[in-house]
Amino acid sequence: MYAKDTREDVVAIVKEAVAYAKASGKEKALAEFSNPKGLFNRGELHIFAYNFDGNVIAHGGNKAFIGQNLIIMKDPNGMMVIQELIKQARKGRGWLEYTWDNSQSKKLEPKVGYVMEVDETWWLGSGI
Repeated sequence: MYAKDTREDVVAIVKEAVAYAKASGKEKALAEFSNPKGLFNRGELHIFAYNFDGNVIAHGGNKAFIGQNLIIMKDPNGMMVIQELIKQARKGRGWLEYTWDNSQSKKLEPKVGYVMEVDETWWLGSGI
């Protein structure tokens, strides 16, 4: 993690990504979010996008997730991570602390994620 990445940075990139999605359209936004050299891939910060059924529709940190349904995925502590993130997104926005596989270190690490609903069909997030 870069020392400069803060909760404020996470909120800022997610808000920017939601605005981009609304201005550019879903298809263009999903391609941009999954582009490793795209506008929303900033060191450890990247955007992930899901529909409300738990399907990964874009992922800036690990393209292998795209197309997978992770609705029943648990972290090592038994937390149903995607279900909990969906609950926050359904509220419009929110934070969640969980454990996740760091795409750069390849280790399970504590993570705090922030999510926002784009519309009634999909949501975006990022985390540190």
